[in-house]
Amino acid sequence: WAKVKYDGQADPPPDRKVARLPHSFTEFELYRQWLITTGFGAETPWGSPALLVDASRIEGVVSTVRLHQADLARLRPLVGLLREAGIAPTEARVTGSIAAGVNHSESDIDVVLSLDTASVARARRTLMSAFAKGVLVPPSVSSTWRALERTGRPASELAREGRFVETFVVATTGARCSLIYVAPDHHMPCFSQRPRTIRRGVWEGLVVDATQANYKPGRVVVTAGGRDVTLLCWHKLAGLVRTGDHVRACGTLC
Repeated sequence: WAKVKYDGQADPPPDRKVARLPHSFTEFELYRQWLITTGFGAETPWGSPALLVDASRIEGVVSTVRLHQADLARLRPLVGLLREAGIAPTEARVTGSIAAGVNHSESDIDVVLSLDTASVARARRTLMSAFAKGVLVPPSVSSTWRALERTGRPASELAREGRFVETFVVATTGARCSLIYVAPDHHMPCFSQRPRTIRRGVWEGLVVDATQANYKPGRVVVTAGGRDVTLLCWHKLAGLVRTGDHVRACGTLC
């Protein structure tokens, strides 16, 4: 099954072809209300309501544009930062609402990077330096950055430790960007139609491997209850976790 993000059957704004659904994580209450109002979606085996469609009904895939070929002069500083990190612009593609042709003036520019873990680490070190120099700044309005406040520590302090999310504004051009890291062997993100749900619960323990925490989905290995458990998280906040951290996670064991 695939999770729906844009809907052509709902009532879209006058200037758009489709309606963007509220974010199921950062705007959960709005998302749940949307599901109730429209009558779409259902409880999933892992416990949260969602609008999913059978993957067999997918009729096409939105074409993406390589970052260096996109007509987005506002992103040239980002291209420069990637080159500084030793990452070829050909590894980056513009996706999301721009690729789908439903973007508007307030839309983020979503950029997908297909990188191995070593390249992700280099990219994040370069971005961390850019934040420190003021080349990149947090958006003035961002539900993701607001979520950082839940840690009880200033976002600037977390960023100095490399604990930040890749949603930012290029200071010189005003371009609002969102980076998404995927592994080179990444496949279409579909959920199993009948996942083998064992139970819901809480897992608490020491993070022994966070090298893939910044991917989408983020993967973190935790030693909990005498065994290693792999935690999957589809939100960027998983990227805050580092090896050696002590974490508590609530979810579904499948």
